[in-house]
Amino acid sequence: MASSRKASAARGLDPNAAGDPVANVDRTVADWLRARSDTGRMPSEPTLLMIAFSGGLDSSVLLDALARQRARGDQWSLHAVHVHHGLQPAADAWPEHCRAFAEVRGVVCETLQVRVGARQRQRDGLEAAARAARYEAIADRARALGARAVLTAHHADDQLETLLMRLARGTGLDGLGGIPDDQPWPQGGEHCRLWRPLLGLSRATLERSAVALKLSFVQDPSNTDQAMTRNAVRQQVMPALDRALPNWRSGFLRARTLLDEANHRLEEQTRADLLQCQLADHQHLNAVALAGLSGPRRRAVWRAWFGELKLRMPSMHRLDAIDRSLALSASGEALHEGWTFRRWRDTVVASPAMSVIESSDPPTEPGDVNVVWRGEPSLRIEAWGGWLVFNLDTGRDLGIGVDPDWLRGQSLRVSAQRSAASLRIAPKARSRTLKGLYQSAAIPPWVRLGLPLVFAGDDLVYAAGLGMNCTISQKMPGGLVLDWHPAEPLV
Repeated sequence: MASSRKASAARGLDPNAAGDPVANVDRTVADWLRARSDTGRMPSEPTLLMIAFSGGLDSSVLLDALARQRARGDQWSLHAVHVHHGLQPAADAWPEHCRAFAEVRGVVCETLQVRVGARQRQRDGLEAAARAARYEAIADRARALGARAVLTAHHADDQLETLLMRLARGTGLDGLGGIPDDQPWPQGGEHCRLWRPLLGLSRATLERSAVALKLSFVQDPSNTDQAMTRNAVRQQVMPALDRALPNWRSGFLRARTLLDEANHRLEEQTRADLLQCQLADHQHLNAVALAGLSGPRRRAVWRAWFGELKLRMPSMHRLDAIDRSLALSASGEALHEGWTFRRWRDTVVASPAMSVIESSDPPTEPGDVNVVWRGEPSLRIEAWGGWLVFNLDTGRDLGIGVDPDWLRGQSLRVSAQRSAASLRIAPKARSRTLKGLYQSAAIPPWVRLGLPLVFAGDDLVYAAGLGMNCTISQKMPGGLVLDWHPAEPLV
């Protein structure tokens, strides 16, 4: 019976909705914590759990149930955090209400002040921007306190609202999996998790529990604002579905479970495909391996890669354009979320742009910089964003170094000038154009823009990424070898 109850709760079916609501909530929370203990996600030694406490009905029911559960002797402590966004005058009284509510139950509640920036509001909308600011503040506090888990009071109706909104947006399988009930949350600390133990209970059950316990809770005026999508779904769409399809709630939640399972299978395939396509680091993909996959599998790899790079997902139209430019073409370039993605030979390379503002202007090379070397170990070249390093006595035996006394007497020019420039990469090598040498070294054209040349008068002495010019080394032999150290890695 217990296992059947757990399985039903995991699907959000609330099988005991007609019974004692307080007992139902208590049993759900107790079963949840016991399951976390059995799986090792909550150690047996004393540990800290943190609850996100808005002071509203849902989080009040959860905090009250957790306090009762702890009083029965469980070896963990509870800490509540209330986030004050400062978005409405009514909210100014909520921190004191939350503190008093928690104090009566032997729980410390602290208030975290956050500011929702105008840029975030404009980009994401007020609701999403406030949620992001709230979770960031809670994560920071959880990390500071070493919380094992952060608990929120999301319930089955929240799950349904989320599914409906994501369906309307045309989300993929990962989005239709809905709100996860237990997930790692590295934002809150290395071992922190995000728990939602009430996802198996309806809001009606929580309301009945709050009435039975005579709980006091705050009423957020913004919850009646139907200009907010979630409120409109809650107050208009879901009641209409209740009238037209009385069993739609349980059907949707069962479908969510099946979609979640399908998504897990797809994720396993996608992880294998990404591993097959990924090269030495996270910023390179094998374009040939990627092109060998079917269209749906390629798009899944793109999404997984963007996820690894912490980028938001592009629209389907944008993703198709990226796929055509980089996987199905011999060369191409695409911009997304402030990153540049380029196809060169058989590799797709991702590199963060200098600015998140996507520009169609081609990148430019820094201008010439004149320097005089007086024997320093290195010279900072600000315009090129790096250091020109002078290594003494490392090139004599190899026949690639120059006489340091000769170089001290030269006016050096750090330049991008490449027209007609050629270089001998080794003492016995023939002189070749820089373009040919860079191509042979598999250095992409956009990386070459950040690699300076060093001239003494009109003579090319050194080419970053290639090495010393042995034509000059043979004229002015010595042990000095130049090297270029960029401040940021060139990708």
